[in-house]
Amino acid sequence: MLSSAQNIDRLVTVYRAARRAGRTLLVDLYTASVAQATGRATIPQPGFPGLGVYVPVRQRVRVRDSGQFHRTRNLRALRVFPEQLAVDPGRYVMLTGSSTVPELLSSGALDGGTAIWSMWSGYLAELSGLRLQARLAAASVPLVEHHTSGHASLADLQRLVAAVRPERVVPIHTEGAAQYTQHFPRVTRQHDGSWWCV
Repeated sequence: MLSSAQNIDRLVTVYRAARRAGRTLLVDLYTASVAQATGRATIPQPGFPGLGVYVPVRQRVRVRDSGQFHRTRNLRALRVFPEQLAVDPGRYVMLTGSSTVPELLSSGALDGGTAIWSMWSGYLAELSGLRLQARLAAASVPLVEHHTSGHASLADLQRLVAAVRPERVVPIHTEGAAQYTQHFPRVTRQHDGSWWCV
């Protein structure tokens, strides 16, 4: 499953589904770190039964370059390697980012598998998304979109603004910032990347 490591709810849901299916959930090093950083013992993380760690090449390089070898050493018993995935891919469900796909394809770990896209579908229309789709198609690996957005609806946002009554509303992480003035009072638009004081 290709998803954001910061979507903790998705991690919990996929872990539960993997357990019910009798599979081991593999998370990458970053996802494991995010889960541990929550400080919540109820969030699936290294040490949970049926949870392993796959460390993609880009993360291994970061560990090497930073000298933080303890990050992988502490997970040694939980690590699963590409050759293990290729031998028995049906045993695993993996939650990782799309940048891991090329190495999974080259190791044979996705042979006979399915990639599930669990992020905003608009990313697939971007150049990186188009490259991902082409790679998967060339390897005959189906890509299934399955995403439940965590974004609030317009009505929910309007209720929030009415309840909070902020001095100003600043639209962020949206393609519809220009329409905010039609739906909210006291809208102040800011350009992406600009600094401003609250």
